[in-house]
Parts: sequence; structure tokens; C-alpha cells
Amino acid sequence: MLCPMLPVDPEKPSLVSRFTRITTSGRFIPQIDGLRFIAIAVVVLYHMAHCMADWHKGYAYRAPIHEDWLYRISRHGHYGVQLFFIISGFILALPFAAHRLHSGKKVSLKAYFWRRITRLEPPYILCMLFFFALALVARPNSLVGMSVGDLLSHLGASLIYLHNVVFAEQPVLNIVAWSLEIEIQFYLLVPLLTVVFLIPHRMVRRGVLIAACVIAVALQRWLVPDGKGVATLTIAMYIQFFLMGFLLADIYLVDWRQGLPTTSGLFDVSSLICATALLVLCELTAGAGYQSGWGIATDFAFPLLLVVFCIGIFRGRLCSRLFSLPWITAIGGMCYTIYLLHLNFMLAFGKVGQKLPHVKWFGGDVLFQLAVFLPILAIACAAYFLLIERPCMDKNWPQKLMAKLRSKPKVELAEPATARVAE
Repeated sequence: MLCPMLPVDPEKPSLVSRFTRITTSGRFIPQIDGLRFIAIAVVVLYHMAHCMADWHKGYAYRAPIHEDWLYRISRHGHYGVQLFFIISGFILALPFAAHRLHSGKKVSLKAYFWRRITRLEPPYILCMLFFFALALVARPNSLVGMSVGDLLSHLGASLIYLHNVVFAEQPVLNIVAWSLEIEIQFYLLVPLLTVVFLIPHRMVRRGVLIAACVIAVALQRWLVPDGKGVATLTIAMYIQFFLMGFLLADIYLVDWRQGLPTTSGLFDVSSLICATALLVLCELTAGAGYQSGWGIATDFAFPLLLVVFCIGIFRGRLCSRLFSLPWITAIGGMCYTIYLLHLNFMLAFGKVGQKLPHVKWFGGDVLFQLAVFLPILAIACAAYFLLIERPCMDKNWPQKLMAKLRSKPKVELAEPATARVAE
């Protein structure tokens, strides 16, 4: 059977409960939403730092970029996408693995694919249509010179998740959608990839996953040594992170079958060590280059370090509590909406950001800009989440909508007025 998950707390404040994700089973794993929070936070910080670097023509803050400690950290925030890939691998592997490891309910492929469509497509399609309409009205610099036909072709490719492949570049209407196209490729492969859970022996099964991860990185380094080209925008360059999500699901279902074991401060330390190691490897790779020995070491070490980091979030005495806090999990549960909207809103905010005063102390500029920008983003994302994404989390929303459309309101005819006859 599927291992226990923590139920939604009915005693949560009403405001928090309004932003709590609706899950298919009615239960959720709070630490996963905590990991989502970490992933979206570092991605937003990354884009803010790089937008500011562009706004100030090579100077993100008062100090040169290479001297600013916050920029040096935030410039590696794009690895939050890889953390999202691990989370996706974990979440999607759970029902397949539970069926094969614990004789759980068999996964209906029809229901599996239909759920992906009803859950993800409406927010994505409406978002892309919105940005397309904005592009027609006010062309950003990146789209100047494009005809309406060009924009329509880019929109069409994005709507069927083929922009990366067709145009060999990130989607122009919403750059961040490049990773969503890779996610879709993974969703299609999940039923095939999860045959790994048919391997009965635990250590053999995990050995296969780790070996597949190592082989994938080796092939990437061999076939795409410069890290460039259309292949870098496909699952071929990121499959190892999804497989590490499978490994995390295996540990969760088998080792923690009866619920999370006792938390320990040692796991907090392990998460901190992994986070530090990841940051150091990123810094060394940034200095030496992608093709350097440090770049190769980073590619091989990164997936496993991220898994150990995730385990620390689950098992750490401090981390498991911190990243299970209601507002942390609520923001993490909104990550899809935030991811879809944040960069284009940030780019639009650039004209305002350029006029804001500088804050002299190191790191002050980006924090000041975030303090101004985040409330704007929060309002937009909260509205989009409540109106569009959260209703789509209800797996039965299509049936409810159809039933509502089919039902005709009864119109009661008023009785004709009659004169009152005096007796």
C-alpha cells in the first residue's frame, strides 16, 4: 500500500487554506511543497539578479557583479529547474512504484494522461494566449521585427510543446516554458521508465537507477561536449534528474513505508553540506568553464547531491519543520503559477526597476528591488492561482463544468394577477 502522507490540516487559518493545493487523493506530502518553495525561490532570485544585470549594463548592484556576494549565489539559481525535475520524477513515480512494490492500485494510463491534461493545460494555454495578446499590443525588445504570422507560429509551437525542437531555442513568448516542454516529454516516458520498479531486489533496482544516471551524463558529455545545440533543450540532457526522483520515490516507499522515521539534526547538516557543495561546484564550473574538469565533476555529482539534499529536507529535524510550515507549503503549491508568470512580469517591471535608487551595501540592490517587485508578483500570482490553477487541481472539474453547462435553470412563470373579488 502507499505509505502514509500527511493530511491537510483542517485547523489552518482560512486564508492559508484558500491557497492550499487540491490533491487527487486529498492528502499531500508537505516536504515536497517545501522543496517546490526552494526551487521557485531560487529561480525567481536568479532571474531578478540577471534582469538587474541587464538593466544596469553589466552592473547588477552598486559593486561590480563579480564582487557582489548575493549575485554570486543567485546566478546559480537556474539549477532550481533541476530540483523541479527531481520533484516531478518523485511525484509521478509514486503510484506506479506503489503498484509494483506494494501491490497498490494499478495505474490507469488513460486516467494518468487525462489528469496531466486537465491539471496543466488550462493554466498553461491561457498564460501563453495572454502573453501572445500582450506581444501584439506592446512588442518587447526581443520580439521587435516579428510579424503577426511569426508570433502565431511561435505560439502554435509552444501550445503543442514543440518550440524547443522546432525553433531550436527557448519559447519567445515565455522563455521559462522551455522546461515545461521537457516535463511533457518526461510525462510521456513515465509509463515506460517505471518498469524499473519491476526489479524486486531493492539494491539492484537502485543500482540500476544510479547507473542509468551516470551513463546518461557520460553520453551527454560525449555527444554534446560543448553543452550547446537543440539537444540541450530536450529531456536527453536532463533525464538523470528525473531518474533521481525515481530513486527518492523508491526510498520513500520502501525505507519509509510506515511513515517518515524519526528526524535528526544530522540530516539538517547533510542538507547544508550538500547545498554548500552544490554552490561550490557551480562557482568552480563558472570560473573554469563547462568543458573543464570541474564542469564534468558537477554534471556527475549534481543529481546525487540534490537527492541527498532532498532527503535532508524530509528527515532533518529543523528542515522538515521549516519546510512544512503552512505558508511555505502554500507558496510551494503555487509554484506552477509563479513559474509561468514571474519572468515576463519581471521583464515588464524592468522599466520601473531601472529608475529605482541604488542601495549602497552589497546585496542591497537586489533585495530592495525584490521588496518592490515581489508584492506585485504576489498579487498577480494569487489571482491567477485562485481563478485558474487551483480549480484545475480538482480532478473532476471537467465533469462538473459540463454538468453545470448542461443543466438549464428553471424559470418560474409568475402567476397572472387577478382582481380580488370582494365577498
